[in-house]
Amino acid sequence: RVRGVMNRYGAVRCAIFGIGRASESHPVARAARNGSRSPGKQSHRARILRRDAVASVGCLFFDGKGRPSNCRFDLRTIGISHDELLRVPVRVGLASGLDKLDAVHALVRGKILDVLIIDTALARKLDQATKEA
Repeated sequence: RVRGVMNRYGAVRCAIFGIGRASESHPVARAARNGSRSPGKQSHRARILRRDAVASVGCLFFDGKGRPSNCRFDLRTIGISHDELLRVPVRVGLASGLDKLDAVHALVRGKILDVLIIDTALARKLDQATKEA
């Protein structure tokens, strides 16, 4: 079943996703910390952060310029890849809260989004940040 769904990613016409921050509190980073018994596995969290990942879309990470920030978790994730997401014709991102500014700004810079739905305070800060960039 999973493989059948994954084979259909090319048929997706619209992706609607939440925009998250890549930080130590991200569920993937927490899982790496909590699920690891050996130091080697725990270092995966550090690798995500070292690559300057600031934004997440599900378990996909993006750097400050909106470029894919590939990590070892990509090989363990059952889901859409960076390339498959970028081939979706309409990509809608949702975010709320000023703490998401860097993440949203990164995805805007990288032209990951076709539609952005955010709250007023975040919209104002994003407008200010894009004018300064």
